[in-house]
Amino acid sequence: MPEKILSDFQIGLQARRLEPDARPYGFVVEWIRWDSGFRGTALKVGDVITSLNGKVFEPGQKDFEFGIYSENQFWANAGVKDGDPALLTVIRDGETLKIAGKVRAERAYTTNDGRRALASPGPDSMAKDEFTASWASWDESLVKEMRDAGWNRNTRQQLESLLQHAPRIEALGKRFAGPYASAMKEDFDRAVEFIRGKKYDLGPDDLAYRSLTETRLQDAIDLAMRSWNEFIASVDATDLAALPVIDPVRGDRSAVVDKVVRVPEMNEISEAGHGWFWIQGAGANIYLIDQRSPVFSALLYAVLRFRELINPAIADRYQLVGKIGNSPAMVAIGKKKVYVGLTIEPIAALVDEKMFIDLRAGEASKFAGEENAKKLPQVDTRPDLGPGDVFAGWINALKLGDSEVWKLFYATWSCAEGRYDPEGGPPPNHHYRDWANARKQITGPVYDVRVVKVSPVRVVYEGQDARVEEVALVTDHIGLFDGEYRAFKDVNVNREWTMQRVSGGPWRITTEKGI
Repeated sequence: MPEKILSDFQIGLQARRLEPDARPYGFVVEWIRWDSGFRGTALKVGDVITSLNGKVFEPGQKDFEFGIYSENQFWANAGVKDGDPALLTVIRDGETLKIAGKVRAERAYTTNDGRRALASPGPDSMAKDEFTASWASWDESLVKEMRDAGWNRNTRQQLESLLQHAPRIEALGKRFAGPYASAMKEDFDRAVEFIRGKKYDLGPDDLAYRSLTETRLQDAIDLAMRSWNEFIASVDATDLAALPVIDPVRGDRSAVVDKVVRVPEMNEISEAGHGWFWIQGAGANIYLIDQRSPVFSALLYAVLRFRELINPAIADRYQLVGKIGNSPAMVAIGKKKVYVGLTIEPIAALVDEKMFIDLRAGEASKFAGEENAKKLPQVDTRPDLGPGDVFAGWINALKLGDSEVWKLFYATWSCAEGRYDPEGGPPPNHHYRDWANARKQITGPVYDVRVVKVSPVRVVYEGQDARVEEVALVTDHIGLFDGEYRAFKDVNVNREWTMQRVSGGPWRITTEKGI
């Protein structure tokens, strides 16, 4: 016979006992089996079961676990029959629910020719059909993959992996139509939709910052190229290779010193951590540019400001015009390679064909357009905003490229493990790398960030000097996939955040992340 009823009883759940200090305490539901007595009820994966048929679960009691002998023993002692009612008390998002289901006797399934099967009318557990793994092995691996699907990993990779099972789900439904095939299809569709991410409708107002960013960058590019061409036309710059060959140490340097030259391709070298560029001149001549010189440092700092004010997507690719100095330099790379040549001090640079800077003002030099960089729309920074609105303001500052306002949303104090330090926050430049990465994300794969959950406020410190409150936030990062805006997760974004406020002051971000 295809189905045999056995003497063991379960309700068909996979559930994990929580840590003893968990509140609420009990078992968190990890999976509802296809033949569970709670299939089709309101029970959900993630619910915390605090009691079963009046049995309240307490820390320290190890007499019961779902899905093993102790559960069968519990039902045997209760004298149940197949199909008898079972009642769970569960906690979901702080709400207590009573959910009714059934106790079910365990079943053994066989095919018509007596082979072990996963269900009735099949499939045969050990058969592979045209697939690479047996049905039993596939069932186990797919259930594990669906059970473990979550937002702590790369969701698009998980989605790609799940969708590889779609042909076998389809084959299961066509060949072995029944409760098992229907349940697997239902679970598969639910897992795919969950990992696909919540769908969002982003309109023109939501995406206006992108056109602002694109316009700002295009304006900067146009200005940079125009300024570079005007500068080149205004100076008598010689090609470096056209200069005469000289001995940089003992020769007559007057023929090349103070010459303004266009610098060709540069090669980067390092001497004990000190960076240099060397450039091939005429013959065997080489020239050197010191990356630690005040002028080159001014160039590097200008690039950093460009990334903050205009756009982070600017590469370290330099076209330089410089002036040849009168002092030779020597750079030794290990024991075998020594570079000796006159130095060149940059007087102007075009960086990645996006930023132009005239460096003749030395350390005070600014890139073209920096003084007139667009003042951005106002970001709401009122001190009475709630946590969700504060987070939204922080994201708006990021969208608009306003790094100074963005930094204001971080806590200037530290409070953890019952210790409060009013001046323990990060130093002013601590978040520069976070800012650069966050700007790349918000102008690239991330189209918006939304708060989806804010925890109740809890007090984490109370003393004579201050009262510190804290909330936890969960956010959705929204990307564009196949023409749809959907929430996603990868290594570049952070979903969970904490905020604190001191003595009723403004809420501030305490998570050390950028997006």
